Amino acid sequence: MSDILNFARSVFLLQEETFVNLRDSRNVMRTGILILLLCFLIAGALQFVVDLTNNLRPFSADEAADIQAQIMEAMQPWLQFMPEGDEFSQVFMDQFLQNMQAGFGIGAEIDALPTPLGRSLAAIFPDSGVAIGRAISRFLSTLGAWLSKPFAHLGAFLAYGIWVLLFARIMGGAGGIDRFFGVTALYAVPHVLGFLGPLPVVGWLFALLGFVWGIVVYVRGVQVTQRLDIGRSILATFLPLLALLFIGILLLMFVMLTIIFGSN
Repeated sequence: MSDILNFARSVFLLQEETFVNLRDSRNVMRTGILILLLCFLIAGALQFVVDLTNNLRPFSADEAADIQAQIMEAMQPWLQFMPEGDEFSQVFMDQFLQNMQAGFGIGAEIDALPTPLGRSLAAIFPDSGVAIGRAISRFLSTLGAWLSKPFAHLGAFLAYGIWVLLFARIMGGAGGIDRFFGVTALYAVPHVLGFLGPLPVVGWLFALLGFVWGIVVYVRGVQVTQRLDIGRSILATFLPLLALLFIGILLLMFVMLTIIFGSN
């Protein structure tokens, strides 16, 4: 356990020896990917508990009333601009409230529907089979969402890394693909701070710190594996993002021009 904590500490502190040792290790890419998956699993563990607790709790009428009250409170700054005594505005608000209440009622009915597993268990446990089946189904669904998120991060990491490696090579970088991906995967280590993300008030600060420091670790990984100076390492890291933003702006402009001239 102490070795793991020391390793994480050295990554946070950007100690060159840690990055170089991983770069020169035999199974660098496999090690890096395992570290990435484990870190994002840890980062989402507390959120998994929160989601599981919420999913296992039945959707009650009190909860629906609380959500409606929050929606109405959020709408108050906009409602003050509605003209007083206006018949159309009053009819609109009445219909809006009725539709919202009906929608929550439908949601509660859907939430109470038995799952296929619940219907099967009801034959064995007539009194509790539906509830047990619903609980198992929601547990498996929440568990699947938690376990799948690290692989989504892995896919994005590999897809973006290909472009970073390309720009690094253009700027004179020299390093193997396996070493590049294995070491830059250490960017996931600071994301462990995202474990505290669900905490009220301060949770988002820890998540933001982990995200920002993860970028710093990524740049360090590019520098060590491609043997570039810090300036070119930063450029190699962010040029793909700038290129994607540029392409996105061009596509948006093309779509807007197509709509404008197409309508004419």
